[in-house]
Amino acid sequence: MKFVWCLVLTTFLAVSSADNPLENIWAVLIAGSNGWYNYRHQSDVAHSYHLLLKHGVLPEKIIVLMYDDIAHNPQNPYMGKIFNKPNGSDVYAGVKIDYRGRDVNAETFLNVLKGNATGNNGKGTGRVLKSTRQEHVFVYYSDHGGTDVLGMPTGLMSKHDLDLTLSYMYEKDMYNKFLFYLEACESGSMFEGIPKIMRIYAITAARFNESSYATFCDNNMHLPCLGDEFSVNWMYDTELNNILQETVGTQVDDVVKATKLSHVCQFGDISVRKDTVSEYQGKETIQKPKINEIEDTHFHLEVVQQAVNSRDAQLVMAEKAMRRLGAAPGVVSDQMAKYLFKREVLTDFVRRAAHEVAPESPLLKTVMTKIPQSITQTSCHDKVIKAFDRLCVPFDRNPYAFKLSAALANLCELTRDPQAIIDFFEKECPNGPIFENVTEKYWQGGYMEICSDPKRFFSSEPGLSSYRIRVGLSYFNIEVRSQDPVLVRFPQFLSEKEISRVLEFQKKQQLESLKVYGQAGDFIMDYRIADGNYLSTKESGFLEVQNRLQEVLKVNLTTSEGLLLLKYGIGGHYAPHYDGFSDSPRKDEWLIKHGNRVATTLFILKTADSGGGTIFPELNLVVQPDPGDAIFWINCDSNEINEKKSLHGACPILGGTKIATSMWI
Repeated sequence: MKFVWCLVLTTFLAVSSADNPLENIWAVLIAGSNGWYNYRHQSDVAHSYHLLLKHGVLPEKIIVLMYDDIAHNPQNPYMGKIFNKPNGSDVYAGVKIDYRGRDVNAETFLNVLKGNATGNNGKGTGRVLKSTRQEHVFVYYSDHGGTDVLGMPTGLMSKHDLDLTLSYMYEKDMYNKFLFYLEACESGSMFEGIPKIMRIYAITAARFNESSYATFCDNNMHLPCLGDEFSVNWMYDTELNNILQETVGTQVDDVVKATKLSHVCQFGDISVRKDTVSEYQGKETIQKPKINEIEDTHFHLEVVQQAVNSRDAQLVMAEKAMRRLGAAPGVVSDQMAKYLFKREVLTDFVRRAAHEVAPESPLLKTVMTKIPQSITQTSCHDKVIKAFDRLCVPFDRNPYAFKLSAALANLCELTRDPQAIIDFFEKECPNGPIFENVTEKYWQGGYMEICSDPKRFFSSEPGLSSYRIRVGLSYFNIEVRSQDPVLVRFPQFLSEKEISRVLEFQKKQQLESLKVYGQAGDFIMDYRIADGNYLSTKESGFLEVQNRLQEVLKVNLTTSEGLLLLKYGIGGHYAPHYDGFSDSPRKDEWLIKHGNRVATTLFILKTADSGGGTIFPELNLVVQPDPGDAIFWINCDSNEINEKKSLHGACPILGGTKIATSMWI
């Protein structure tokens, strides 16, 4: 009798759990990119997390993968915040990220889908899907893509990889029904041929042969594109409508109509269209915002008007940055021509591969022009694009390279010989990737060129005023370069003896490649190339200098951060960025650890033979200090809001070495 009672209770609990509408949904959300210029992908995912959470999906059943290098990125004027629409709410606060940094890759993502906890052991939280035949699965993926390939912060994920994983999930009864929303260029290629019997309904942002579109690119927040057209449209639909009644089919149809610049496509089991959206995005009853027709029209109009081709987003950012800095039209067009030329070099590289591997084929001309709707040589293409990424052209650093995946697919169809193509890559790229970091210079807005000839870019510089102050028995000059925000230069603030003492101390220190610290842990950012280390103010002999600065500024410096010594060799630089200042009342882990940088002082110990100035793009100013000079500026305004015009960077070193120390107040 006792056994029967236990059996009944166990059955009752199992049925109750399956019937609970808030417990039978699993979700996986992934931003498959990193880098400041890819801001929108992590913004999309962070927004979708809050959307599911608000609608009742249990947090322990939402798995999030995002690199997490945006919220606390030095380029971010809103430290610790991410926005998915202009002047909207912060979508980063409260997001529970399971896998970040280098743990965001194809292997991790596919292990999550397969429920392979062993495969993800030691990565992030290690959480994976534990879904059953009684539960629905929702996956949202936002990133770059190409023919049969999706991007990742490192490496890539092929259609071949995804097909095998989805088949595994189906065979292992890991879901009842499966809804997949995919934001990427040529995303329609990823689900061609998916069997309806697998109970998977996939919606893609674009056809197999077209780009998807980034949006909110012309925002007034000094930020990159904030979202993607398809993504903001489906989330807007969920936010406004009663998803307890709205069907998936209705949402998809609405998003198809709203997405004007690409063609949203559907694949797989269309019976899912009859289900309510709530069965995949949460069944909690919540109060919906009331939007009138004018507001609705304005939103959709803004989405379209501020949209750009996803692959051109970096180029658009670079062009706008240069125009905002006052660069002459001819300078802008010359710089854009250089960027476009680099794309031609990539295209020509693949064209040469085709001519070498299949020189006699009558179909050779179609290799570079045809975009295949489906591929028969999937294994060949899988091997070739992975070799292309590993040996020659990393996809994660070259979004344009995704466009060339179609040509490589055509080459596989033509030759059916992956090794011949890979042999060409190995011959042409014997020393590793030859096109790495092409796009890093796009978002930098041509700042390296600005540094080399600021007068060519800046129509004028701010006026200069100066005066002298007395500290003890000594007098010091102060040059005011800007009053809004405050930016001053103290010529010869350090004596030759003080400089020598710090440099001698520095020689005894072990310098390492500087890292940028964020929620993703420690990772080296390639937009900063420098060595350095933190120094003790007292041991380095800098205490007297600090006291002098304290007397000049009339500010207590005892709570300032320790001195960061920076050493830039030839090619060393730091792209324009903001020093860490957060105007958020929320004290997150980053702020507790690093503090708020209200102001910055840069002490120059050694100048380079050529290059190495400090650029303030928003002030049309490049400061060329001398050894012993100090530069001081404010990072926030009088309302304790991050000062957008405090954007600054270290110009590239063209000859010699530059050594400086930073003190954040």
